Amino acid sequence: MNKRINHGLSTRDKIERLESRIKNKKSKDRYDFLAEKELQERAREKEQERNAEVTRLERIEASRIKAELLEVYIDNKSSEELNTLWKVREDMLSTKLCCAKLLSKIRFLKGIDSSPVNPFSLVQLESIAELDLDDGYTHPAIQTESSKVRILSKITTRTKQSEFRSIILEAYGACAITGSKLSQALEAAHIVPFNGRNDTLKNGILLRADIHKLFDSFLLSINPKTKNLELNPVLESEYGKYRKVVKTTGSFDNLSWHYSEYEKLL
Repeated sequence: MNKRINHGLSTRDKIERLESRIKNKKSKDRYDFLAEKELQERAREKEQERNAEVTRLERIEASRIKAELLEVYIDNKSSEELNTLWKVREDMLSTKLCCAKLLSKIRFLKGIDSSPVNPFSLVQLESIAELDLDDGYTHPAIQTESSKVRILSKITTRTKQSEFRSIILEAYGACAITGSKLSQALEAAHIVPFNGRNDTLKNGILLRADIHKLFDSFLLSINPKTKNLELNPVLESEYGKYRKVVKTTGSFDNLSWHYSEYEKLL
């Protein structure tokens, strides 16, 4: 009896051909054998995929630019090369502070800032704060009597954020700077960065989302003596219309701290 040549057929093709002859004992045994073979092949493929993923992650970790090498690495890079690195920052950089240093360099090269911005003023930006990376720093301005307090992770530090927002929303009712009353666009901002104990009216101000980001970046601030809103020159054309005396519950000490950070960027 002539046998058909099955060379070149996949395991699945062979199975399908044999299914029509399943009543034949020999074919049934062959079918079971090929079915088991297919399961083994799938198991091997999955194992190869897992190994490939582990290898990929190991390579990423090995190729991450460590904090101590970052400044040397980016020192002579072009703006285009830095922009490329920024796009893969979560894979290539080791900490949020590294990302902030990179962004500071990019902004300076693009002419957004007249001089490199202090990276600590950028780490709270959403494009950095949301990354699944270690902070890479202990905040220099928040201290206890005995030691500096490390800024907590977002999950830990924001457990009482909804309560803080309610207090600030009730106290202000509208953005302290723009006057916007659209609740979906309003955010409770800390004047001095959150340290686990300063969710208070003395350290709070209600801001529209875009103003909040600029406030956290120290591109605008409130003069603690005059209560006048002051702006970094780069914001003048778009936000100059909001210059005003700001009514705020923020304490003089907290406003003074924020204003001193703002002045460092001028």
